[in-house]
Amino acid sequence: MAPDISLIENIPFDRPVTTMRDFMMCEDCLSEYSNPLDRRFHSQTNCCPKCGPQYSLCDRNGVTLASGDEIWLLAQSALKSGKILAFKGLGGYQLVALASNSQAIATLRQRKKRPSKAFAVMFRSLDAARKICLITPAVETLLKSEASPIVLVDRLNQHDTSQIVASVDPAVAPDTQRLGIMLPTTGAHAILTALLDDPLIVTSGNLSGEPICTDEKNAFSKLSSIADLFLIHNRRISRAVDDSVVQLILDKPQLLRRARGYAPLPLSLPLNMQQKLPPTLSLGAQFKNTIALNLENKVYMSQHLGDLQNVETYSSFVHICEDFQKIYKVENPHLVCDLHPDYQSTHFANHLVTQTSEPATHLAADLLRVQHHWAHALACVAEHGIEFPFLAVVWDGTGLGDDGTSWGGEFLLGKSSGYTRVAHLRRFPLPGGDLASRQPKRSLAGLLYELFNDHAEINPFFKTILQRSLNSPLTSSAGRLFDGIGALLGLKSDLSYEGEAAIKLQTLAEGATGSASYSITISSNDRHSPPQLDWGPMVREILTDLRDSVSIETIARKFHFTLANGVVQLALHIGEKRIILTGGCFQNRLLLEATIQQLRKKDFVVFWPQEIPPNDGGIAVGQIMAAHLKKQ
Repeated sequence: MAPDISLIENIPFDRPVTTMRDFMMCEDCLSEYSNPLDRRFHSQTNCCPKCGPQYSLCDRNGVTLASGDEIWLLAQSALKSGKILAFKGLGGYQLVALASNSQAIATLRQRKKRPSKAFAVMFRSLDAARKICLITPAVETLLKSEASPIVLVDRLNQHDTSQIVASVDPAVAPDTQRLGIMLPTTGAHAILTALLDDPLIVTSGNLSGEPICTDEKNAFSKLSSIADLFLIHNRRISRAVDDSVVQLILDKPQLLRRARGYAPLPLSLPLNMQQKLPPTLSLGAQFKNTIALNLENKVYMSQHLGDLQNVETYSSFVHICEDFQKIYKVENPHLVCDLHPDYQSTHFANHLVTQTSEPATHLAADLLRVQHHWAHALACVAEHGIEFPFLAVVWDGTGLGDDGTSWGGEFLLGKSSGYTRVAHLRRFPLPGGDLASRQPKRSLAGLLYELFNDHAEINPFFKTILQRSLNSPLTSSAGRLFDGIGALLGLKSDLSYEGEAAIKLQTLAEGATGSASYSITISSNDRHSPPQLDWGPMVREILTDLRDSVSIETIARKFHFTLANGVVQLALHIGEKRIILTGGCFQNRLLLEATIQQLRKKDFVVFWPQEIPPNDGGIAVGQIMAAHLKKQ
C-alpha cells in the first residue's frame, strides 16, 4: 500500500516529515516503535488514544458539543434522526448520512446540489454487504485489500432475498443497479458503522465541482450549508486524497479513480522503454486530472485531482505540481501536456515555459504537446508493455484532434514512430458545441440532421442553427453518440453529471437479455479520408423499433452489442491482431466486456486499462510514454 499521501510532507517516509510529527509518542507507543521485535517497529503513524489525534464533535458554527467517548453516541443519535455529518477522514472531509433514510438522502442531494449521481455506501462488514450485494471472491479480495477502495458491485434482487438486514434506499443510486460499496477504512469509520444497524452514505466533503475540504476553516466555511454536525480530529492533512473507485471487468480489477491506497505508487515502464529519459512532468488533461512524474524509468502518478475548470481544483493542481518537484527533488523537468490549447493544464505548461519570475515554479527545458487519444492509448501500452504495432480503439467524450476537429470515436494504428488515424465513428454536427455535453437533445438533433438533413424531425431552433452551420462543430465522439441515443429513448433532457446518459443506457441494457444487434457498416467518403464506422443504419433501425413499440431496454442492449460488433468489423478491416480498448466510454462494463468477448472469438489479443483509469485520469501516464517515444 502507498504511504498515505495525506500525511507525508517529504520522502523518505519517516515520522519527522509527516503531519504525525505534531504528536509526541507516549512511553508505551515509543517502546513499540523502538522495538525491532514489535509489529509496530518504525510504524510512522504509531499512536494511541493518549498520544494520538483526538476527535471532537462540533455544530456547524464550530462550537464544540462533545469530546471523548460521548461523541460517538451523539453522532449515532444524529445519524439515526436523519442528520448529515461532516466527518474528517484520512484524506479530507466526507459527508455521512444513513443510507436507509430517504429524507436524509433527499436533504443531502438538495444541499449538495447532486440530484441523481450515485453515492458510495459503507458497510460495517462483508456479511452486512452480502445481504444486498453480490460479493464474489474477486470483490471480497478488493474490499479486504490494504487499499480498501470503493468497489462497484451488483445489487441482489431484493424481492428474492428474504433475509435482508442492511437497508439501502433506492435514492442512493437511482440511475444504476450497481452500488459503490466500501468497508471501514479507519478506526473511526469502524466505530460509526458498528453503532448503526444500517450502512452509511460516505461521499466527498466538498461543494459541487470543488476539491474536498481538508482543514477546519475551509470545512466550516464550505460545508456548514450541507452538514448539521462536524466530527473532526486534530491531525493536519497535508493534501486532499479522495477514495479510489474500482470495478471488475471479467473478474479483473479496473481502476476508475486512482487515489487513496494506490497513489503515488510508481508504475514501471516496459523494458523496451527503459532508456534514459530526463525527469519529465506530465500535466494531464482538463477533466479528471492527474499528473505524473517520470524518474529513472518509473512513473509516479498523483492522486485524482478533479476538473481544472474549477478555480480551487486548479489551485490544488498547481500545488501538486510544485509538491512533486519538491518531494522527488526535481528541478527544470521536461514538460508534457495535452494538444488542446484551452485546457488549464496546457495554460500552466505555457506559464512554466515562459515565466521565470515565480520562485515556486521552475522554467521547463521544453514542452511536448500530445494528442489526447494517443495519450489514452499509450497509457495502456505503459501498463501492459504492449508491443508495436497495435490498433487502439479510443472512445470518449471529446479531445482535440491533430486536424483541429473534435475527436472521440477513434481507431488509431500505433507504431513506435507515432500513430495513424485509420478510422473513426461517423461524424455529426453538435448544435451549440460544448452545450451538447450537458444537453443530450442537442446530440440527438445533430445525429438526426446528419441522417435526414432538412427532413429531420427536430427542434426548429436546432434545425436553423444546423442549416446555417452556426456553432455546430463536427464530432466523431462516442460519448455524444451515447447521449444522442439516450435522448432518442426518452431519457432525461438535461444531464446533472458527466456520463449520466451512458450510465442510464447501460442500466436499461442490463435489464434485457440476449446479444442481438443492429446494422453498422464501414464507409468511406473518399480515398484521402479514413473510413468511418457508420452508425446511420443503426439509428434508422432504432427508429423503426421505437415505432413498433419495442422496449427501450431491448433497444439499449442491441445498441451496446451493435457498437461491439462495429469494433470487431473495423478490427477485421484493419487486420492488426493486438487491440487496445480505452477512453471514458470503455468504463461501461457491458460495452467493454461484450467487445472483449467478441474480439477474442475472432482471435484478437485484447488489452484494456486496469491499474490506470481508462478515463482522462490516465492521460498523464500516456503523455510520459509519448516523451519516451520521442526520445527513441
